[in-house]
Amino acid sequence: MSIRELFELQQFDLQIDKANAEIKQIEQKLGNNAVISAAKSLLAKEQKALDVLNGQRKDLDLRLENLNTKIDETKKQMYGGKVTSSKELASLEKNSGLLEEQKKQLEAQVLVLMEQIEKQQKLASDASKSLQEKESIKGSDAVGFNERVQQLKAELKVLTTNRQAEAVEIDAEELANYEKLRLRRPGVVVSKVERGMCTGCRLNVPARDISRARGNVEIVYCSSCGRILYVI
Repeated sequence: MSIRELFELQQFDLQIDKANAEIKQIEQKLGNNAVISAAKSLLAKEQKALDVLNGQRKDLDLRLENLNTKIDETKKQMYGGKVTSSKELASLEKNSGLLEEQKKQLEAQVLVLMEQIEKQQKLASDASKSLQEKESIKGSDAVGFNERVQQLKAELKVLTTNRQAEAVEIDAEELANYEKLRLRRPGVVVSKVERGMCTGCRLNVPARDISRARGNVEIVYCSSCGRILYVI
């Protein structure tokens, strides 16, 4: 057999591994909803805060409405001509003054609340826009990602076919040994020897091992990393 054949087989395996790794990475990106989930959570939080403020505004409006009704009723009593007693008129006037004071306080609360609502509406609007942008980006990215996956799968089909053709030229026992080594050490298992060094671990290879591996007909392992040595 020739170590060169194993080395060439490895080139197909490395390309196949790279393509599969990229496909896996793309699929993880497509399935990763963490960013969008965070944006949805923020929108829900801001909307909930806005709903609370709007609820408070409705409550104040109702209280103002009831207060205005009481003020109108008090004025009708004061100016309707039915109440003639100065004591009763004085009591109604005092009550009217208290109601008007309460109204001013409620109106002041409404103004403050309206400012808070306006700010919260902007926060909720910004959160909504942010979510829409993120969903739009993911949607546009998905098109490109899916196209890339299809391209990679087409490349894998060709690589696998070529890999199979290369594998049949290799001794079954040596091929099985190579496969076992790949399982133990993913990546490069057939390492070139350049300038007296194993390119896998970047350590010097004894001269006797280089001599034995030079013919590429005997499997010689790097004494440092255990890779198969390939001497050109």
